[in-house]
Amino acid sequence: VLPPKHWINEILPENFIFFRPRDIVSGDFYWLNQKDGKIVVVAADCTGHGVPGAFMSMLGISFLNQLWAELDFNNAAKVLNRLREHIIETLHQKELEAFAKDGMDMALVIIDYANRELQYAGAYNPLYIISEKEHENATNIMTAGNLVLSEWKADRMPIGIHIKEIKPFRNQKISYRSGDMVYVFSDGFIDQFGGDSVRKYLHKNFKKLLLSIADKQANEQLSEIEFDLQKWQKNNEQVDDILIIGFRLV
Repeated sequence: VLPPKHWINEILPENFIFFRPRDIVSGDFYWLNQKDGKIVVVAADCTGHGVPGAFMSMLGISFLNQLWAELDFNNAAKVLNRLREHIIETLHQKELEAFAKDGMDMALVIIDYANRELQYAGAYNPLYIISEKEHENATNIMTAGNLVLSEWKADRMPIGIHIKEIKPFRNQKISYRSGDMVYVFSDGFIDQFGGDSVRKYLHKNFKKLLLSIADKQANEQLSEIEFDLQKWQKNNEQVDDILIIGFRLV
């Protein structure tokens, strides 16, 4: 049910997808689509992994396909809000009980080439853009050499029921420049244990890794990420599904 790579390459000519399930099937999934001059990219991380996570992935993909037929996808936050409504209703999440906490984290990006604009909405999963200049409305900045990593933070609530008051997701609009490199991902890579002291990889090291490879071709970036994970993980078991999507804007 994942979109075929040859089709992704047609709509995003310079991209890579690092997708490594912990088990045979995955609680992480990616979803892409295109219409009316807009491209939608989704990176999602469902509760659990293996078979339970895969069931949630199937549910998420099915709902996104349904919403694709119902909505214009002209507002990223609206899509996440509607998706959350479907999840809560389908899983009968009326109260925050242990069996009803299933849901998903997600980064959803809408690329509008005509207006040279991105829309981003996130449930825990942030958005990174690496370019030669920082973006004014970013919430976090890291630099290395002549490259700048700009981060947009997600809303700290899942697509599903939440222990706190359920609020609408924010729709964040970002003007982009040709050559900007965009990254969306799950937390599987960041949470992987490894290194000499067997600890988590962490966000700061992930940002440094991306800054060190962002000016390379997408296929080279993928090879660098695979190599770095292998070097970090060593003989430690993979703790979670891993998903990283990178693409360069034109």
